[in-house]
Amino acid sequence: MIGLVSSARLRQGARLFPQAGVVGPIPWVIAILITLVVIAAAGGLALKNLANSARSDLSSSVTVQIIEADPGAGAPRAPGGGPPGATPPQVNKAGG
Repeated sequence: MIGLVSSARLRQGARLFPQAGVVGPIPWVIAILITLVVIAAAGGLALKNLANSARSDLSSSVTVQIIEADPGAGAPRAPGGGPPGATPPQVNKAGG
């Protein structure tokens, strides 16, 4: 009959790795590497969460104050660079 598998064949297919093939350092190396990958992924997710939290905290609380060095620096100046309302300096031509 199609679809029926004998119990002997099922037991043979149930063993993915033969017992003799699981000796040596390879399983330990694989286990250590998987552990390191899981730790690195958890650290990355934790850093992402920390950065998002810091960004949302700082975006609503940080303000910048710009202080003017000279209180009159923003006032309009006369064409010669003097104080407002002053007449521009006279320029004399040499040699005339």
